[in-house]
Amino acid sequence: MKRAARFLIVALIVGGFAGKSLAQDKENLFDGFWKTGRGSIIKIDGDQGIFVYTPLQSWKGYVDKVVIRDIRQQGNKWLANEYIAPKGKGFWAEVEWELQGDRIIRRLLFQGKTVSSYYERLSTVSSNPGHSSNPGHSSNPGHSSNPGEHTSNPGTHSSGNPTRDIEGRFGVGARVAYVDYADDGYPFMNREVDTEPDDAIFGSYGANLTYFVHRYFSLELGVDYVETDVELCYLGVSGNGGELEQIPVLLTARTHFSTNPRVNPYLGVGVGYYFNDFDSKGDSFRPVDVDDSFGFHAGGGIEIFVLDNIAFNVDLKYIWNEVEAELAGVSDEEFDLNAFVTGMGFKYYF
Repeated sequence: MKRAARFLIVALIVGGFAGKSLAQDKENLFDGFWKTGRGSIIKIDGDQGIFVYTPLQSWKGYVDKVVIRDIRQQGNKWLANEYIAPKGKGFWAEVEWELQGDRIIRRLLFQGKTVSSYYERLSTVSSNPGHSSNPGHSSNPGHSSNPGEHTSNPGTHSSGNPTRDIEGRFGVGARVAYVDYADDGYPFMNREVDTEPDDAIFGSYGANLTYFVHRYFSLELGVDYVETDVELCYLGVSGNGGELEQIPVLLTARTHFSTNPRVNPYLGVGVGYYFNDFDSKGDSFRPVDVDDSFGFHAGGGIEIFVLDNIAFNVDLKYIWNEVEAELAGVSDEEFDLNAFVTGMGFKYYF
């Protein structure tokens, strides 16, 4: 019951962060299609935007690439990072947005001057979006008719918000964890031997590698080390049966839910291979040899970006792991090393 209560409390905390993050996403007033004064069309989803059409040959390579990211509210105004490429030098710049009905008034501080332009909302997008009876006029330097050669790809490189262009990036991290093993038992000479592993409070630590296949999906490979004492009880006699060591190698598929640039909740499932070793202690119990094992796990967590490339991570998972053991060189038995794991750590994305 205590383990279930702990799992529920942590799950509610993670769910609260996720709900808050998703609620922030729904407040975005800019979702949809917008047209620039030169006829380019940008689709905004969440807090980023991509070109879906541009009549400018020099910008053709940026269709389906991130050119707007990190749309956020600050006080009574909105800010966004936009990709600008005047005179052949591409860079990300912070732009102030003002929403006036179906028009975004943009204000960019460029070379000491404030440059204003606008986007117009499109209710539908035709099969030939480049044709417009009223294309308007724009002084947006990012959509210049001669932007020149671009020095960086806005869809894959970033100097700003980490989560909006995190697709295709790797992260390396380290973590410590609290491991709460479930009690179990195995039969020995027609009697039950109860196994009670101690909780490993910060007794688990390791490293992990993450790859974002998509901004909403990532894979994580982790290697940890766990050490704990195991108490055995047989015929009413209890004692330290030995020391259990595990080296779990875990592969986890994670689904991410947030478009919030700083708070990134996720759920994950995966498989693991466990290198197991048991060092028997004392004379009260016969030797126990344990085999390596496979296991499964499921859980969730949240990553909070404290800097552009550094995230603080908290996660929880439940592990199902059945181990085969040889008792006193006589019989083979199976017992569970299921565990509830709560971990925290840091991760660096590059």
